[in-house]
Amino acid sequence: MREVDEVLEIVENMGVELIGDRSYTGNLTSCKPLSDKQREINRNGIALCRAALGLQDEFSAAFNQLTKPDRKIVFGAAGVRQADLVSSMVQGWEIEDYSIEGRLKIVKGMIALHDLVALLPSRSALTVLKDRLEKGNE
Repeated sequence: MREVDEVLEIVENMGVELIGDRSYTGNLTSCKPLSDKQREINRNGIALCRAALGLQDEFSAAFNQLTKPDRKIVFGAAGVRQADLVSSMVQGWEIEDYSIEGRLKIVKGMIALHDLVALLPSRSALTVLKDRLEKGNE
């Protein structure tokens, strides 16, 4: 608890407005939800910190870490074509290789995949079913 109080004091001394109950109860259920403006400020602040540290944004980092087979799945969902590259001289291994239109397609494809995954049973449930089917115990 002492560490939490020290962190809160440091944050307050930085001029950051704390939202919610100052008392620490072990969870954050007593805090008010952030407004849309506060969320936007947080996103912009995180982006500035990442840029200052030379880090990629979350989307770029996620895309650039995909394996070639995984990238093909995203491209299929996104409808990405060779014409979406910024130049015929690039290979398409990094998100920076794609035009704005190509990046937009990729984002939309990732959203579609994310929405699809949300509809599927949990990984553990699928693993149990796979194991049963492999053993012939349907």
